[in-house]
Amino acid sequence: MVEATATHELKCDLAADVIRRFGALRLRVSGFSMLPSIWPGDIACVSRVAAYRPGDVVLFSRNGRLFVHRVVEMSGGAVVTRGDSMLDADPPVAVSDVLGRVESIERGGSRVAMAERVSGGRRAAGAVLGQSGRLARLSVSIRVHPWLKTFFGPRMDTDADG
Repeated sequence: MVEATATHELKCDLAADVIRRFGALRLRVSGFSMLPSIWPGDIACVSRVAAYRPGDVVLFSRNGRLFVHRVVEMSGGAVVTRGDSMLDADPPVAVSDVLGRVESIERGGSRVAMAERVSGGRRAAGAVLGQSGRLARLSVSIRVHPWLKTFFGPRMDTDADG
């Protein structure tokens, strides 16, 4: 495990402070663990909410780092999450370490809705991508290809005119 740096801890503290003060936060995603739902470079739009439920995609801090993963189970004061491309669930995280729920993501200037559940096909695609760093990087570089668009999820127009 990579030890958290002072910079990571500062980012966690800043994100928590912004969510507490303003109720919302936008941040750029850098990892592959949520493929194909969330891609590196996407902007996660996070809002503070009172409660979480399985299927929600949440932002949480652990060991001085920020993570965006899907809630798979609630157990007392803990939340169990898993990245969509990961085979195993994460260790439980305290509800107090969950900073907010990802309401939507922005990709290429468009807003993309967050699905509550991931289909078997999307999970399989994510698992393949998540287990192969080289394949994931290649997919990110060619993700505009039409056959990959089926894995991106529904688009939401951000302006009323469409």
